Amino acid sequence: MDETRTTAPRSGDVVSGDDFVSLPAGYPLARYQLIETLGQGTFGITYRAHDAQLDRAVAVKEYLPAALAVRHGGTQVLPRSTRLADDFRWGRERFLAEAQTLARFENAPAIVRVYDFLEANGTAYMVMELLRGETLEARLKRDGRLAPEITEQLLKPLLDGLERVHDAGILHRDIKPANITLDDEGQPTLLDFGAARAAVVGRTQAMTAVYTPGYAAAEQFTSATQGPYTDIYALSATLYQCITGAMPPTAMERLLDDRLVPASRAGAGRYSPRLLAGIDAGLALKAQDRPPTIAAWRPMLLDGPPTVAAPVLPPAPPPADDARTRVARPAAAAQPSRPGSFRRWAIAAAVLLLVAGVAGGGYVYVRDAQERAEAERVAAEARQREFEAQRQAEQARRQAEEQARRQAEEQARREAEQAEAQRRAEEEAKRQAQLEQEATQRQQEEALRQAEAARQQQAEEARRRAAEAEARRQQDEEARRRAAEEARRNADADARRQQDEDARRRAAEEARRKADADSQARRQQDEEARRRAAEEARRKADADARRQQEEAARRSQGGVDGTWTGVVECYPGGPKGAVNMQVAAGQGRATVQGMKIALRISEGSVVSDLEWIGQEGREWMASMRGRPAGDSVAITGTARTIGGRPETFRPQCTLNLRRQ
Repeated sequence: MDETRTTAPRSGDVVSGDDFVSLPAGYPLARYQLIETLGQGTFGITYRAHDAQLDRAVAVKEYLPAALAVRHGGTQVLPRSTRLADDFRWGRERFLAEAQTLARFENAPAIVRVYDFLEANGTAYMVMELLRGETLEARLKRDGRLAPEITEQLLKPLLDGLERVHDAGILHRDIKPANITLDDEGQPTLLDFGAARAAVVGRTQAMTAVYTPGYAAAEQFTSATQGPYTDIYALSATLYQCITGAMPPTAMERLLDDRLVPASRAGAGRYSPRLLAGIDAGLALKAQDRPPTIAAWRPMLLDGPPTVAAPVLPPAPPPADDARTRVARPAAAAQPSRPGSFRRWAIAAAVLLLVAGVAGGGYVYVRDAQERAEAERVAAEARQREFEAQRQAEQARRQAEEQARRQAEEQARREAEQAEAQRRAEEEAKRQAQLEQEATQRQQEEALRQAEAARQQQAEEARRRAAEAEARRQQDEEARRRAAEEARRNADADARRQQDEDARRRAAEEARRKADADSQARRQQDEEARRRAAEEARRKADADARRQQEEAARRSQGGVDGTWTGVVECYPGGPKGAVNMQVAAGQGRATVQGMKIALRISEGSVVSDLEWIGQEGREWMASMRGRPAGDSVAITGTARTIGGRPETFRPQCTLNLRRQ
């Protein structure tokens, strides 16, 4: 069954996510405005909507079988192909017919109310009551199983509602906990009738069958005729889950190996023996072993002592497509099948009465139960003979009706085949005409394409010749330009050679004159230099004598202590600046632009250590040694890095000091 819902989401419920085929929120459908999508299945989509005329919330179900139709243009529903168009239209008619029938059950208990139905957007819509609450499936998942009083509270309205629906010739076909909604007071409502869907399934192979394994009777897995006893099996399976907390095995599994624990044993001591026996009767695998109608089944479950009502064997399925949508109705509400079946039910009823009596503390004797069972058997056999006569009369009537129906269907089939043949002939003629028109159009298009190709080829050839002419013209122009450029370069080269020759000649003449002048000047300079050197040697000798005298005087007065000033420089990359250092006891320290200078001086030696950090973060060090020259110190040394890092250069450091 397609899993569409007519219940509104409760607080905390999660509504399904992206939906790419449903109508948009706010869409006006006649007097109903769609608000949101509640659910979507293979047979249709259910929306929550607002009835503007009556100002109430409703649920709107849209006929949109995914296997037959598709949404087009955002609103319209169209068949997926012409082959499926008839199936889609036929199913839409069944959908509307089911809505019209369900609308008559406005006051039926446990049946969802249908307010309205309409056609729009190429499909059909059913407007229903918007139910609020939770499903029986959700209740069972939370509580495990139901209490006896709650189970019976659910059962009574479900039986009454199903009985009215069956009397109208409609089967549900997919009764299960997920299709039963409970309101806040615990009252049930049955959702998602599948008669229309089952009719479509019976007509086309494009859709899957209508049943849920575990709740579906054996006849739903085959082409056997279905009837009220089919829904009785599904409701019995649902009741079985309510009392045990587990879904029964599927009918096909039971046919192979029936390991179902009877309800009379699984629920013994907790639920009514009558209720448990009725559930077991409804779970019979063969249709003829189940109660045939709700009226026959109800006394087994609720009212008075268990009533033995043997079912009627359903007739063979009719060949027409619509046969699956009809209900196989029994001739009488409690029509027995055969004496053997009745005896089994009578004995079971007697045993159950005996168990119930013992559990209640009464004194019921087996002999009395057997006597009552025998009396009931005799009365039942009499009723059986009467019902058998009625069954034979009913069977004869049904056979006559079946024969008339088959003749009508055969006539309708022949007329349909004739109409289909005529339609196919018309379609074939139309298709041939269309093919011829398409062939002519293709020929015309091919001729136009060839003419266009020839024109494009001619235009391309003209463009190619023009391009070649332009290329040749550009090549000639380039050749002339290059020849002129070459001639200009040659003329420039000749002019430069002449200029170079004149320049060399003038340079040679100038060089000769300069050499003569330089020779004369050098002689004069040499003479002047010798004179100055002699004068300088004399002055230096005098100065050295004075310094020696002054040094001797200072040494005799105080040694090397005092203020020393001068300049320090490390090049390249090192500090440079003026030094002003106080020397005491032959030692002095100073800092110049971040460089630390340590000096140790005596009359015979000078030692100075320099340390600084360069711009690249390296630590540099230089140690310099020498001898003082009177009141002067001039020492040099090469710096090196500390830490063994590779050096791309090594600054040369010079320290020049003089004592003041």
